[in-house]
Amino acid sequence: MTAFIQSREELERLLVTMNREGWSIRGLARHFSISRNMVRRILRKHQANRDHGHDILKDPHKEHAIRASKLDPFVGQIEQLLERYPKITGQRVLEEIRDAGYTGGASILRERLRVLRPTPKRTPIIRFETEPGLQGQMDWSPYTIDFAGTGKSKVNCFSYVLGFSRRHYIDFTERRDFFTLIRRHQDGFAHFNGVPKQCLYDSEKTVVLRWEAGKPVFNPSFAAFITHYCCRPIACRRAN
Repeated sequence: MTAFIQSREELERLLVTMNREGWSIRGLARHFSISRNMVRRILRKHQANRDHGHDILKDPHKEHAIRASKLDPFVGQIEQLLERYPKITGQRVLEEIRDAGYTGGASILRERLRVLRPTPKRTPIIRFETEPGLQGQMDWSPYTIDFAGTGKSKVNCFSYVLGFSRRHYIDFTERRDFFTLIRRHQDGFAHFNGVPKQCLYDSEKTVVLRWEAGKPVFNPSFAAFITHYCCRPIACRRAN
């Protein structure tokens, strides 16, 4: 494992987000000096978690039955097809596995193919703006508002801006704790109908616990949440 990786969780987070950014399974294995099978296992685990929903906000007192995907028994066959025919279409893969007994739909196959066969890397473009869908930026801003009848009260503005289009989602809350942060992210993603590949954050404690040797140590709960959406968090030090 590459020396700068501090934990298994960080490795898994990087594999998921770099795969979405266009890295192939072979490229990831070479970059981190691990086997391709290990990369595949981690990506499959992440996709299975996505299929069953993120549980960070679920009621811990409720039991949730986890159902196996109809696609699971055919993953090996799909990988063989992609290895032999890198440009094979999703429709052709669907036909092949249906001949082998697959009875599920096409949408879950398309989701799985995005993991097993990432999109090719784009040639870097030198420009001031980020590419569409690449990056967002999240900030909190405190405001004191003088309400009629109740007097002054402090509120917090949650701001999420997309780097390319400058589309902006804002919401005002009384709290800025971890669960409020998560809910506002979910509302923002629903507003944009999507999630950027990366997001910039300051050193808010709900996101970054501390800095060690110039590197951020992310809040594990937040890192798990944002990685569920295949988004890579990028921490920025606050100005002195």
